[in-house]
Amino acid sequence: MTILSKIALNVASLLGRRPPAPAIPFDAQVLTTLDMAAEDARLHGGRPIEPDHILLALVATTESGAAQLLKQLRVDSAVVTQRLRALQPDGPAGPEQIVPLYTDRGRRVLEGALFEAAETIAQSADSLHLLAGVLREGQSLAVRILADIGVTLEVVRAARGRAET
Repeated sequence: MTILSKIALNVASLLGRRPPAPAIPFDAQVLTTLDMAAEDARLHGGRPIEPDHILLALVATTESGAAQLLKQLRVDSAVVTQRLRALQPDGPAGPEQIVPLYTDRGRRVLEGALFEAAETIAQSADSLHLLAGVLREGQSLAVRILADIGVTLEVVRAARGRAET
């Protein structure tokens, strides 16, 4: 993150405003993951996309960097899915052509992923940035479940640093 970006973030926080997310694209794997999260939200109650839907999509993929990290940390994707499903309210599927809307928490995940990408001077936000975005959100069921199994923002950032060296 450049010095000007840091100054802009500090000024925005002093003024009580959320700074705009950096203009960094999501990579193809993240876009696929977000499509999966939107479909999960539609199938399980037709609700807007929450961090929980994003985590469910992240653990459902096997080829992403986030999935590989979670596997290295011995995170059982079936257990994460089971715990989230048990605690998520479920309802009838929504309409087939639902526009993928995000809750405030869901938007914070996306913004957090973009800030993580900007901090690592990445060309695009990848699945590890998205996982970090879920953890940065800080209050969702997804974050509590990840914390219970030892996956923290610091662990993801450390893994990201190892991947870049």
